[in-house]
Amino acid sequence: MKELLLINPIISYTPTIDFFLSILESHNLNTRSWIFENYIDLVINADSNGPVFEFLDVFKVWWNCPFIHTSRIHRDAFMIMANNQLSKDIENFIDKEYYVSSLVDTFYIDKYPAYENEHIYHQLMIYGYDGINFLCSDYIGSIRKKFLVEYAQMEFALKSVPDMNDYLQGILLYRKLPINKTGLIEIDFLLYRSEYVFDFELTMMKIKNFLYGNQNVLLGIPNLFSPSNNFVAGFPAIEEFSTQISGNNPDNPYLILKYFHLIYSHVFLMCERFKFINENRHNFKKYYHSCMMVLKKALTLRNVVTKMNLYSRYDIAKIAQFLSEFIKDYRYLLKDVVERQT
Repeated sequence: MKELLLINPIISYTPTIDFFLSILESHNLNTRSWIFENYIDLVINADSNGPVFEFLDVFKVWWNCPFIHTSRIHRDAFMIMANNQLSKDIENFIDKEYYVSSLVDTFYIDKYPAYENEHIYHQLMIYGYDGINFLCSDYIGSIRKKFLVEYAQMEFALKSVPDMNDYLQGILLYRKLPINKTGLIEIDFLLYRSEYVFDFELTMMKIKNFLYGNQNVLLGIPNLFSPSNNFVAGFPAIEEFSTQISGNNPDNPYLILKYFHLIYSHVFLMCERFKFINENRHNFKKYYHSCMMVLKKALTLRNVVTKMNLYSRYDIAKIAQFLSEFIKDYRYLLKDVVERQT
């Protein structure tokens, strides 16, 4: 039996972000300064047939984080390597401190509403085992839960995800990089400082690019977020979201609570970022307090939509009004920050 540490992350938005941050923040080192340099930009796809509204760093940060080593193995290759001993291989990875994450077919797992009813594919994290069950974490409904999955159910669920539905493109393995006796992180033959130094100028530049919608940030992102696929980055992504919401279509695919929670999470993280800057380098108390006022508006907006969601009755005009007021205040705050600090 073995259980790896999995904690509540600074923000909870989607499994992809939550799992990574849960592992990252369980590191022996303080990783908040790195987090505050990232998770700034947002991206949206103005396509009613396949809406995406997300943190731009949802995938990119896997590969440039100095505290976590991430490996991705194609699902078919993983099954070949397992050679009919899939559960044993997962146990071996966990024994070597690897967290295992993958899309699963929830048709085969009895903890999901879709069990033996519908083939729905969802990302799940395996962080331990007890010899009979795997210790897992995922969102069931809108609530993140920890639960047990029998080995046989997990094997069926892992093997049954079609390539066309596997947006992770395989099995992900996360491992916290170890610290040697000198207090340095070892990556192959390179040594990195154990204390990540927050780059204030870089962070301000990223916030400025976010505010003014520098679309060049999309050039270094996988093709999924390509501008040719109608993706828009930065503050204009929030404005585009507002435009999509303003229609009178009650079946609007953007009219879901998840996206309003994304807006709240973005502002919450910005408040924590300003608080960190104020405590460690600059006098950001004014910006922090202003950001907290904007956060209250984001919370009110989310609560309004939550209440409407309970009754499945949406007052589009009211949502649009709250969203417009929030956008105005958030833009004013960020403009004040970048004009005075860059």
